[in-house]
Amino acid sequence: SKGYKGDGTRKAPYKPDSKRENVGLFADAFLRLLGERLILNPGIRYDWFELTTKTTPYKTNFHPGSETFSNTSPRAGLKYFITNDRVFQFHTTTGTAFVPPNAYQMAGYSERKVSGGTMITTGNSNLDPEKSLTWDVGLSFKKRDWGVFADVTYFHTNVDDKISRVKVSDTETTYDNSDEAEMHGLEFELSVDAGQIMDWGRTSEFFINGTRLFSSVEKLPAGDERDIHNVSHWKINTGVRYDDGMFFGKFLVRYMGKRKDYDWYAVGYPVITYDDFTVCDLEAGVKILKHHQVKLSVENIFDRYYYEKPEFPLPGRAVFAEYSFNF
Repeated sequence: SKGYKGDGTRKAPYKPDSKRENVGLFADAFLRLLGERLILNPGIRYDWFELTTKTTPYKTNFHPGSETFSNTSPRAGLKYFITNDRVFQFHTTTGTAFVPPNAYQMAGYSERKVSGGTMITTGNSNLDPEKSLTWDVGLSFKKRDWGVFADVTYFHTNVDDKISRVKVSDTETTYDNSDEAEMHGLEFELSVDAGQIMDWGRTSEFFINGTRLFSSVEKLPAGDERDIHNVSHWKINTGVRYDDGMFFGKFLVRYMGKRKDYDWYAVGYPVITYDDFTVCDLEAGVKILKHHQVKLSVENIFDRYYYEKPEFPLPGRAVFAEYSFNF
């Protein structure tokens, strides 16, 4: 990493030079039982990490060192076809996850000039890794003759030692391990193929899928609670798809609900709410002589101004033409 002052001379970078090594070992099994009506999928993974911070030119506010982390992550999945025709399906999974801190969170230092002053962020060398446990349970319906697929899944995630940015003062922030965080909600999916229902010999499908979060909160070291930042309680994708073997196309509408995050351009980094947004995409193409395909895509058709972080807008309207040859 390198840092520079406004006049072009060198200064300490915001994070130290570092190296991270990861070794993982995993095993997986896939079992079909009871005439393949019951499917089990257990697995386990072991991870070992070593994070090393190195001596960095101009950076003297930290002591280079090395930290090691290891974690064993078991998981399991189950699927059961409730009816003989396999139209209804029950499914559930559970598993653990593990995220080590990075060099900036442990030994970083940065200054940002914002409206009204300068904000400072420092690392915390005493951070522990995040660990989480997630489970879900759901029910699916799939009827090929009707061209219908539907699924509803409830999920719940608990995170221990979540790495969060916390305020030290109105002008300084750092990173710390929250006591815990929790997120639970509903995932849903529905598709209806009129071409299958009417036996047209082509796909004419309406689809919708999304996530509804009921709660996403984290407990801070001081005992307070807050919404997990940059996470929307609503996320929906919907549209139509057509494919007759020669001509194909898709119209997609993407919706992201409001999210909370810091105002990175004001002293104290106050919490603000980001606007929701809806973006539409379109693609259409033709397959020629079995091996050739031409496709035209228009992303963000209405040139919507939207962002996941203020001052960093995502792409406006973009048009792509594609030709492909398949052997």
